[in-house]
Order: sequence, then structure tokens, then C-alpha cells
Amino acid sequence: MVQQRAKGKRGELELRNPLRKHGYETAKRTAMLQTTTGSEAADVSCDQLPIWWECKRTEKCQPRAFLAQACRDCDKESLPVVCHKANHQPWTAILLAEDLLFILKHCDVTALSEAIRSREAE
Repeated sequence: MVQQRAKGKRGELELRNPLRKHGYETAKRTAMLQTTTGSEAADVSCDQLPIWWECKRTEKCQPRAFLAQACRDCDKESLPVVCHKANHQPWTAILLAEDLLFILKHCDVTALSEAIRSREAE
């Protein structure tokens, strides 16, 4: 059990750190909040983004089960997103297609296209 907690903590930090690197300084682990409130807190929170971050650091990916948990636990002011990482693999994000379309509808798609082209040039 201790090993699983340590692995969970490492996974949450691995998810939090890139958020901070990308300018979301308020990203933090919410383990203490989860302990006092049960599963009513996301694994990682960030006041700057309306995302309910569910972190899964496991070899076996169960996207439907993971997403069902995130949707069940998510508050009404956030979109549920599961971030999954297996050993020696990059992080992946799992979200409802409807939520992805909602995000795209509300973002600057021209700026997104330009950023993608710039990223490819790097």
C-alpha cells in the first residue's frame, strides 16, 4: 500500500510539474484535501484552468473506468480530464469528445494552428 501511495504521489508530481512549466503556477497536488474530504478533490488542481485532473500512473489503462470516475467526481465548474502514464511512455489525456469540441469552440483556433506550426518548426 505504501508503494502505491508513493507511486501515486510521483505521478501527481509528474503531472503538476509540466503544468507549472507551461505557466500554470497554481497547479498543486491535492492529496491532503482528498484525505480530509474523501474523493471529492481532483488529484491535481489548478485555479487557472477549469479542469478536473484525474491522475493515473499505471501500466494497465482502463480509459472508460478512469473517465467514469473523473466524470462522477468532477465538480460542476470543471471538465473531467484523465491523465494516464505507463512506464517509459508519455502522458496521455483522456476526455469526452463532447468536452474536446467544447474546448475547441471556446479557444482561438487560429492561434492554436499557428502554435502547432511553430512547434513543428522547433
